[in-house]
Formats: sequence, structure tokens, C-alpha cells
Amino acid sequence: MSIISPKERVYYYECSYGKFRLTYFIPHSELKKLPINAQIKEKLLIEYPDGIDLRVEETDYSDFKKTYGYRPPINPEVAQKIFFTMFSKTKNWEEFIGSGIIPAKDLEEKQLADIERSVKKDKNQSFSDFIRTPHEKKKPKIPEITKFRKEVMLKPDKKHLKSYHRIRKYQGEKQKTVYKFLKKIKPAGIDSNKTLREQRFSEIKWTKGDRIEDVFARIQNRGRVKKGA
Repeated sequence: MSIISPKERVYYYECSYGKFRLTYFIPHSELKKLPINAQIKEKLLIEYPDGIDLRVEETDYSDFKKTYGYRPPINPEVAQKIFFTMFSKTKNWEEFIGSGIIPAKDLEEKQLADIERSVKKDKNQSFSDFIRTPHEKKKPKIPEITKFRKEVMLKPDKKHLKSYHRIRKYQGEKQKTVYKFLKKIKPAGIDSNKTLREQRFSEIKWTKGDRIEDVFARIQNRGRVKKGA
């Protein structure tokens, strides 16, 4: 039983009151094209016959690179910020609850180019450099623990703790600045009178098969029949 799925790379989004989660999908047909060595490629294609879903987070991208030798070309933080720029221009975005799909080419190619121009014009730097926070350039040192009355308790070193909190505070302020700037950008093709789900994106081509909703419905119905038998 095959399940219908996109034939191209897409981003799945789940939104709830201004917050969101992204998942990057690479179909099996695209996995075949990845420039990785034959041994790893065979392992990847066998383990993911229906394509792979990657949560758009640095940890997931790094783990995938470590295991299979490949990392998506658009960094997760860049993808998240592009999505936020689009999402924050839609109708009632802070009250919106829902999920959907955006073709990767729409998010990466069309919107990134538009946002890059806006950032360079205002900040004279690339979008990737603009959104980078200090922890990506130099990770804040976690406060060291020093012994205090040896057998009684452990006490964090005040000097390191103070430095750690100062860096984290700066990171938070930097991110607020980034989001504030992104809210001012007007990405092409986004209609502010429509919700995110109502926006017009490129048409997605799908594989043949059953919708995942129908598969779940059949499983649930079989469960009810067995209970009633």
C-alpha cells in the first residue's frame, strides 16, 4: 500500500499562535541525485525508500551529515527566518493554527533572493551573516563547576556564570533585532489579506497512492470493527 507524497523537495509547516515547526522533505527520486559516495548512498536509499523527513533544526541537519555525508544547502536557521518573513505577512498569522506544504523552490529561491536584496540594502551584508547569532560563531562557555565544601555541594564559578548569562542575553537581543527587521520586509507573492494556507504557491506534483488521512481512517475503522466483533 503506497502513500501519496510529493515528487519534489518541500517544507511541511505546523503553526500555532505565531509559533511554527518546519520539516524538510526530500523524495526518494531526489535522494538518488545526492552527491555522496556509493556506499553511503546505497545505505540511504535502502533505509529511506519513501524519502526522508528532516526537522529543520541544526541538530538534525548535523546528524544527517554525520551519518550520510550530506547536508541540505540551505541552513536550518536561514530556512526558519525565510519562513517567518513570509508567515508574519499573512492574515491573522499570530492567531493562525494549521499545517500545510510549501515547495522548497518557493521558499528557497524566490523568497531568499528577495530578502537578500532587502538585507543588503539596509544592513550591507548577506542574509546568512545577518541572522547569525554569537553562539554560531563562538559557542558560549557553559559555567564551570567548582567544589564547595567538597562533600556538601557544587557551586558554579561566578566569573564563568556571569559571562555565560551576558552572552545569552546578547544572543536574545540580537534575535529580537533580526525578527523586528524581518517583519518589515515584504516578500514577493505573499497576499497579506489571506492566511498562510490560502497563499498561492507553485503547483506540487505528487506520486500515485492513498492519502495519509485515508490510510489512518482505514486503520481506525478496522480497530473499531475488531472491538465490536
